[in-house]
Amino acid sequence: MTPAQGLALFFDLTQRLHPMLPQAIDFRAEADALHALLATLAVMEHKENNKHRTYACPDRIRACGPDPACPHPSTDAILTPAQGLALFFDLTQRLHPMLPQAIDFRAEADALHALLATLSEADWARPTLFKAWTVNDIVQHLHAGDLMAAASVAGEDPFRQMRAEIQAARDSGLTRVEETRQRLGNPTGRRLLDLWYATMAALCDRLSAMPPDARLKWAGPDMGVRMFTTARQMETWAHGQAVYDLMGVSRVPTSRLRNIAEIGVRTFGWTFVNRQQDLPGPAPHVRLTAPSGEKWAWNDPSLDNCVTGSALEFCQVVTQTRNVADTGLRVTGAPAQAWMAIAQCFAGPPENPPPPGARRVSAG
Repeated sequence: MTPAQGLALFFDLTQRLHPMLPQAIDFRAEADALHALLATLAVMEHKENNKHRTYACPDRIRACGPDPACPHPSTDAILTPAQGLALFFDLTQRLHPMLPQAIDFRAEADALHALLATLSEADWARPTLFKAWTVNDIVQHLHAGDLMAAASVAGEDPFRQMRAEIQAARDSGLTRVEETRQRLGNPTGRRLLDLWYATMAALCDRLSAMPPDARLKWAGPDMGVRMFTTARQMETWAHGQAVYDLMGVSRVPTSRLRNIAEIGVRTFGWTFVNRQQDLPGPAPHVRLTAPSGEKWAWNDPSLDNCVTGSALEFCQVVTQTRNVADTGLRVTGAPAQAWMAIAQCFAGPPENPPPPGARRVSAG
């Protein structure tokens, strides 16, 4: 596949999105506009002196020469579809840089998408260890959350209207899962995967276009656009854990965990306020080991009130995908112990962590 064919393939894929989804319509319009521009940029110049090709892209002012580390394809390069899409994403980043938190959010969704794409239709209907929700239920929940986030980006009125409609359905007796199925039309399997991913990608673009000091409404306290975007990453990562567990896949931790750890630390007070409890003391010192071995730390140093250990396990506890008893975290002091017993970094009513041993990677 040539670079131009890669762009054409991407354009064709955007045309196949569900035509009735408003976010998909907006996404296609954005892709149409960008495709028109990219069509003028994908002009290649053959350099006789080094047999090297470069794109006439905004990075053109930096001469690549014959450097083997150059990201541009060589004269004989043939791109795979995945490489074509990666090149497209690289070009869009150069044309319209994304919010760093949106890049991490999208990367988290990309990782989950890669796993979901391997599932059979039967797998999508299997119950997970998260409240016996099926994979369909989990991805519908993520899709619904991204739609609500898009409503918040659109303004306070659309957000309040959507929340009111959801609450009315819940008040009629529907469970959260039932309400989501009804509102979305109960898409499942591959169709659901495509809808969720397209909405997520459009949401990343819209969040990136917002002023950096913008604040957005949510089920809990209002959030700045950066923390709001991190919250979407956190939800994607946390709910995705149930799918990894179900399929017996151990997820490789990345530096993106820093965002989730950050929101986990910041919600120390929220954990207790949400339960109408007094804070048990000052916020504990948190010192974590990143996947790279780097040390991440928050709050004033303390040997008597602290949480230390793996960043991965800390994120699992604050997102309630693991009980603290199932981790190797070292929790010292009454405030830290009280926090880790009920830590909740997500909005909504108080939720209890899973019992010890209840959430785990399946043996297959």
